[in-house]
Amino acid sequence: EIRNPLVSIGGFARFLLREMKEDDPKKEKLRIIIEEVERLERYLRDTLTFIRPNVPVFRVNDPNKLVSETFQMMVTEIEESRMEIELRLMKDPPMVELDPEQIRQVLLNIFRNALEAMPDGGRLSVTSWQDGDYFTFSIADTGVGIDKSNMEKLFTAFFTTKSTGSGLGLPISSQIINNHGGSIGISSRKGEGSVFHITLPVTQSGKVKED
Repeated sequence: EIRNPLVSIGGFARFLLREMKEDDPKKEKLRIIIEEVERLERYLRDTLTFIRPNVPVFRVNDPNKLVSETFQMMVTEIEESRMEIELRLMKDPPMVELDPEQIRQVLLNIFRNALEAMPDGGRLSVTSWQDGDYFTFSIADTGVGIDKSNMEKLFTAFFTTKSTGSGLGLPISSQIINNHGGSIGISSRKGEGSVFHITLPVTQSGKVKED
């Protein structure tokens, strides 16, 4: 009911934008319409994902490779932000049974949060290790940090400190990690930065797996 009108509005706006002359002053207004439609589409997509989460389909994967692939998706954003990347990934990590698309979504969300927390540049460090039957990512930034009063609300649906955020990125991430039988947590100090810890079981038992 909501998506179809948004698709129509966005489609017509893009068509009009292509048809306009380059110096037409109304082009900027159309760009704003398109940006707002895209923002609403993202909000709708996040809401549907949270309400009707996809069941993870587990495949054997190199977890460190997912980190590299996620950063590749953010190449332009990283270059523009002047963010320094530091990788301290475990050598010869275990192959972990996980849903690669969903874990990439979690990593992408946390990496982008870190980028937004460092508007003047900074360092994003990713460390990984194995502890028995579990594999852990530690993701640390040197950003603005989080107020103590907001820490307990971070994984609450629709809570956000951003002017344009949906408040669903971290709740969806938490949902995904929980559906993997893992855990996600954060520690932070205002003015010093934040550290996320994501822990996943190396193997899944009694769950849907893809051959």
